[in-house]
Amino acid sequence: AKRRLAQKEAKERLEAAEKEGRIITDEDVYLTLKRWPFFRNPWRQNVMPEGMETVFSDTLGLLRDRQGDIHLTAPTRRYPQVAELLARWLTDRLPEDCRSFKFTS
Repeated sequence: AKRRLAQKEAKERLEAAEKEGRIITDEDVYLTLKRWPFFRNPWRQNVMPEGMETVFSDTLGLLRDRQGDIHLTAPTRRYPQVAELLARWLTDRLPEDCRSFKFTS
């Protein structure tokens, strides 16, 4: 339910920015991420502090699986405006000569 609320609010923030002709603000991102309940991930051993059993993490965007196939992650499919809000925040801040920069999570 909390992720659906983050999705709804991200959509509203994207629509407001479009209507007002403004960029996505730091506050837009902060409020969306504050609402987002991150997944407790036990598999990220490379970033897990010593003595911890999980870290909070989610992967948005594209991911290459172990067979080498590229997929859109489940959170991106389920909550597309959250991913779009983060992508817009980044692209809104790229220098002019980097506007064609392509990225994923």
